[in-house]
Amino acid sequence: WGLGWTLENGEVGRAFYHYGNAGTFQHLAIGLKEQQAGVVIMTNSGNGLRMCIRTGLRALGATHMTYTLSFS
Repeated sequence: WGLGWTLENGEVGRAFYHYGNAGTFQHLAIGLKEQQAGVVIMTNSGNGLRMCIRTGLRALGATHMTYTLSFS
């Protein structure tokens, strides 16, 4: 982890993602290789990661979460 990106396979293909959690500032960057699409979401909420996951995956067409995203 650290400064690295996570690579996973899910319902819409290969994904890469990285997230950050600094208390009240949380963010997620996620991209899909085959679709050549990605999204970055930043929040100033202590509950922001949950919203980032749901919104980010939905924006990319992954409505049924199969990616681990173990911080959810």
